[in-house]
This record gives sequence, structure tokens and C-alpha cells, in this order.
Amino acid sequence: MVEFGRALRLKYGEENPRLFADLDIPYDPFEALEREASRLTMRPFRLLHGDMHRGNMLVEERRTSLLDWQLAAWGDPVYDLADHLHKMGYTRSDERRAVADWIAVAPEACRRGWRDDLEFYLRFQRIKSAVVDTVRWSRRISSAPPRSTERRDLVLSLTATLARARPYWSTGAVNPMGEGEVLQAVLRSGSDRY
Repeated sequence: MVEFGRALRLKYGEENPRLFADLDIPYDPFEALEREASRLTMRPFRLLHGDMHRGNMLVEERRTSLLDWQLAAWGDPVYDLADHLHKMGYTRSDERRAVADWIAVAPEACRRGWRDDLEFYLRFQRIKSAVVDTVRWSRRISSAPPRSTERRDLVLSLTATLARARPYWSTGAVNPMGEGEVLQAVLRSGSDRY
């Protein structure tokens, strides 16, 4: 998982070196997580959906069907829970309810040590999103009309994504960048070439 995140950072960083430098994304934002990975609790692997969010859920009355299984993998069920919580952006009360529902149906062996590991996986998701969304949102920001609501919303989204990840980088950089700084970094990077 950490190696996959590193590969993404390496690939996108080589393609967009100035953007990543200007946004203060470290060369290895996953370094601190790697040191903690050995403390994860061993659990039996299960089939994971890997992309469980609103767009991939079909809800009919009291039944939910999951669509788009192309990212399915064999792995830790707590990772799938963290991925879901991260992508859904629940309110605190809805998140607590979703976790309680997961606890109610997950086999006991899958729940062993879940609290600490959930936090670890949420940190991973925040860092990975910062790496991936930096490129994805920069392309969209660059192609959006200047001073448009679309551009402003994209800058806000990228700024928030970076702010959520920044405390977990090994550099200890915790000061969030403002929207103007993020926009200028995107425009300076030449991301409009996409």
C-alpha cells in the first residue's frame, strides 16, 4: 500500500516537479506511515470493494448494492472501511453511525484492533488523495475559466485536501496553504499544458 502510494508520488512528481515543490508535498509523504505499518493488527483478509462511495452505491428501500468492482482486491477489511469513510466525507454523527453499522456486521476476527488501524488507513487515504488530487484538480483548475465558480470550487477542494494531509507528512509541515497560494502554485507550474 505504501509502495503504491510512493509510486504514484514518484510518477506524478516527475511529471509535475514544480507543482509538487510549490505545494510543499515532500518527496516521500508516506515515510512516517511506513514506520508505523509494522504495528498494524493481523486480520483475515477479505474481498474489498476498493471504491465504495455514493457514485458506486445503488440504494433501494433497505438494500444497498455495490457497483463498479474494478478496484476490488483481497485485503484488510478495515482498509475498506477507511477508504469508504474517506470518500464519503460523512458528518461526525453519520461517520459514527457508519462505523457502528460496520462493527455490527463485521466478523469478530475482522474487528480485532480496528480502531488504531482505522486511523492509520485514514491517514494513508488523506496523503494518497493529496498526491492524486494535486494532479487531477490542477488539470481541471487550469482548464476552468478564470474567476469562475468552477475554478474557485476546485481550488477550495484542493486546498482542503492538502490541509487534511499536511499534518501527516514526515516533514512536520502543518501550516495550511491558503487558496490564493494553491491557485498560484497551480498556475506557476504550467499545469495548463494538460
